[in-house]
Amino acid sequence: RERGKGPLMGILSCLERASNELAFVTGCDIPSIDPGFVLHLLALAPDHDIVIPRLDDGRTEPMLAIYRKSIAPVAEELLRSGQRRIIGLLGKVRVRHVPFDRPAWYGNLNTAEDYRRWISREDTGD
Repeated sequence: RERGKGPLMGILSCLERASNELAFVTGCDIPSIDPGFVLHLLALAPDHDIVIPRLDDGRTEPMLAIYRKSIAPVAEELLRSGQRRIIGLLGKVRVRHVPFDRPAWYGNLNTAEDYRRWISREDTGD
């Protein structure tokens, strides 16, 4: 909807256009997704606004999560107040954290080196 507002604006834009109450959101830097994992997240969504993977160190993976359309006003308010981080939503809505131990299918490609490693892995079947 507005360029330069970060991933929170991206999520808000998606939710505003979604035809379903729940939306699975992922980043363009996650090249492979296990559909079974997505179904697992969806199964945990009743009574929650966000279902989000959480790593052992406490960090979350907000770009591999389920979002309920009803969080749109909260996201809008955060953006109006100058906040652009998705994590700002987590203390304001009903969140279900799901243990996530970076399974073999998961990759997050943020650099050219990450991409080269991923392609090399795909070529060898690892």
